[in-house]
Amino acid sequence: SVVKQRRSGLTIVLEDVRKENVALIARTAEALGVGTLHCIYSPHMHAHLRGFGELTASSKAAQLSKISRSATDWMRIESYQSVESCVQALRHASFETIVATTPSTPSTDIYEESINNDWALRKTALCFGSEGNGISSELLQAADLWLRIPQRGMSQSLNVAASVAIILAEATRRRDKAGISDSLSDEAQTHLIADVLLLEGGIPPRLHNKAHIKHAMRDYKATFKCEIRHEESNLS
Repeated sequence: SVVKQRRSGLTIVLEDVRKENVALIARTAEALGVGTLHCIYSPHMHAHLRGFGELTASSKAAQLSKISRSATDWMRIESYQSVESCVQALRHASFETIVATTPSTPSTDIYEESINNDWALRKTALCFGSEGNGISSELLQAADLWLRIPQRGMSQSLNVAASVAIILAEATRRRDKAGISDSLSDEAQTHLIADVLLLEGGIPPRLHNKAHIKHAMRDYKATFKCEIRHEESNLS
């Protein structure tokens, strides 16, 4: 099943990234089997994010769902107000390697394959910063490894969503080539279905096709109305 194919060994951390890029990243990550985004919105950046960082979790989720074409509906979006709290959560979740992506030196080429460059084969959190400021010095210091994407162009500039796609694709390629099976455990699958894939109030599981969603909602509402009428007739 799709749920079983979710990768437990990779996650993505986004620091002060605008909602438009978060949505693009979510679409790529969800398609490649990553089920969680960790978003850090430090207080000093709220004004520069058009207020998005200050929104409640439910308001963020509603905006991201619309922009990402519902990709975030199938994911967990974890929010933090500091780098420290995010790093602590990752370590608590047993992520062995925190990788910071930066063009700065010294950093390792993502395509370099050696015994010492096995970041993609571990339980890894891939960290990305905003296009304007990049990753903060605090997150760089917390990282176990710095990675860079080799570039041949004059501008030496990549959109953060494009950077995520390139590095995540390389990570999943290496994991698949090495035969790493990091699918979710049965318990994790059960939690995912309960927490992410089921709507509240007993409505059937979400379906990606919006036409199917509307059809399911109509059926649910029609059933609900019939039950109310049946109860009213019993009371009369």
